[in-house]
Amino acid sequence: MLFWSKLNVFCFVGLLSFGGIGLIILPRNSVSVIEKRVLCRFPTFSAENLYSGSYADSLDLYVADNFIIREFFVNYAFNLKDNLGYKISKVVYYNKQTASTKKKDTTDTASPIKEDTVIGKSEVNSGIVIYKNRAFQLFTGVKSAEQKYATMINKYYEKFGNQAKVYNVLIPMVDEFYLPEEYKAFNPSELKSINSIHSKLNDSVIKVDVYSAINSHTSEYLFFNTDHHWTGRAAFYAYEAFCKSANISTLSLEVLERKVIPNFLGSLYWLTRDKDLRSNIDSVEYFKSPVKYEAFAYTDSVKGKAMKAKVYNEMARGNNAYGVFLGSDYGFFKVKTVNNSGRKAVIIKNSYGNPFSTYLLTDFDEINVVDYRYYKGDLEELIIKSGITHIIFVVPIMTANTKWHTKKMASLL
Repeated sequence: MLFWSKLNVFCFVGLLSFGGIGLIILPRNSVSVIEKRVLCRFPTFSAENLYSGSYADSLDLYVADNFIIREFFVNYAFNLKDNLGYKISKVVYYNKQTASTKKKDTTDTASPIKEDTVIGKSEVNSGIVIYKNRAFQLFTGVKSAEQKYATMINKYYEKFGNQAKVYNVLIPMVDEFYLPEEYKAFNPSELKSINSIHSKLNDSVIKVDVYSAINSHTSEYLFFNTDHHWTGRAAFYAYEAFCKSANISTLSLEVLERKVIPNFLGSLYWLTRDKDLRSNIDSVEYFKSPVKYEAFAYTDSVKGKAMKAKVYNEMARGNNAYGVFLGSDYGFFKVKTVNNSGRKAVIIKNSYGNPFSTYLLTDFDEINVVDYRYYKGDLEELIIKSGITHIIFVVPIMTANTKWHTKKMASLL
């Protein structure tokens, strides 16, 4: 008995020592691939942090995020939760609580992550349904939010309508076209919400019919299986509908250079870790314009530090493959082309607008892409001084039904 007790103590102390030494000497990743987040850094020491207790708390977080072979254990834990969702015949339902991401640490032990690194603020308004190895966000419409969104668009027209045309490009979601009615019976129609918003807009605001453009191509690859975004192909059909509304003749899809990035697992997989989604992995399709251009990215506004950029970030791979469109969600992204059309655009968007923005290369002299979540510049000054001719709002219908997003777009004025 004494032998076994000593052996247990030896093994226990040995494991602790191995883990502690490994924590100190072994190289560590700064990002968890499985959790898709930045891991906690070693905390900054100060007497104030020590006496307040925050240093010890931050040290606990650091150890929890950086112990050896952590990714293996995290992956194993997710595999144990394959039955986490509520299974009803052919579907699995994840509510917001069971599909939530880990809260971001706001102390100096963790780097800030943009809201759309996994999924945008309030872009999942309801639950997630897995049907036939595909993820669907359930849409929930809010009448008061529709009115606020329409009022915001109308204010842009009132302010800039004498200088520029204002376009509303509302994007319907995957569930509207591919999820059987029996599984969305209690969710409102996205088409009805789009039409409701359009009915509240000033008659001079141009309402782009994205719904019909998508609906006429539903046999094609328009939405990802594992991600909450639409594809580059779907964005092109929406751009075609925009060009029709704007009286612009654009190139056909066949003329553009088609490229594909394989092995893309998107945000809805990382939220649910559903094994059926992993078996239906995506690819990211993009179409390159032949037009020559010069592009610059800014963290928050045109007055910030400019970085040379590319409209197509062809280094994007794997889980970050959607980043091929513009490279990231920059606060401000500016493109100048060799065109001589007399057209200059401002696109007000979230991450859904990234693939849409790439197609304007073909038909505009200047493209100013504003991500309302991060932009801190003077938008009115930008529109007036740049001689903008087209103001284009490109957001999904979920965004238009979320007051937080509308408030951010309105605040640019």
